Amino acid sequence: MQRFVQVGSCYHMVRPELIATDLYVRARQDADEGARALAGADFAVTTVNPPPIVGMIPGSSARHFARLVRWARGERDDRFPPLVAPPGGTNYLTARSLAQAIAGALERGTSGTAYLVGDQNLTYAEYFQMLVDIVGGSGQVRVRDAEHPFLPDRMIVPGRGAILRYEPSADETALLGYRRDDVAAMLTEMVAAS
Repeated sequence: MQRFVQVGSCYHMVRPELIATDLYVRARQDADEGARALAGADFAVTTVNPPPIVGMIPGSSARHFARLVRWARGERDDRFPPLVAPPGGTNYLTARSLAQAIAGALERGTSGTAYLVGDQNLTYAEYFQMLVDIVGGSGQVRVRDAEHPFLPDRMIVPGRGAILRYEPSADETALLGYRRDDVAAMLTEMVAAS
């Protein structure tokens, strides 16, 4: 039997009201449902729907993260804001955990199923503070209701100030076999590599 895993996003499962107003969310739902509709007797299809991913790849992603590390250490200049974060927050998942969830879906997933995956619920201030603490910064991240250069409004799908908090199913997490409580570990590895 051939097996396929569609990687989507969590928004249409966690905030279905966004399907009617956000083209990205609608497209992710359509891709999820369209892929799973291809499932058949000889073709197993599952979908893994993650929240924002913590991880980096060489190139522009690494350069962007290196700037964020300098900011967290307090090496600010005119391009960097003070230690602030926009209001709101989200569930995060590491690239490592996503890879494990994909492998688990390929090996053990039930064909035709959409799996909501996730790891840790954090406000944006908590996430940035975690990074400040990891790099040995001394500042305290405050919330400021303004667009942030490292987290612009266009990247906050449910909108600035919204909280995208959820807990993935414990049974599905065990079935897929992905690591939880991995955000700080991944950020630490990213800092060491930047």
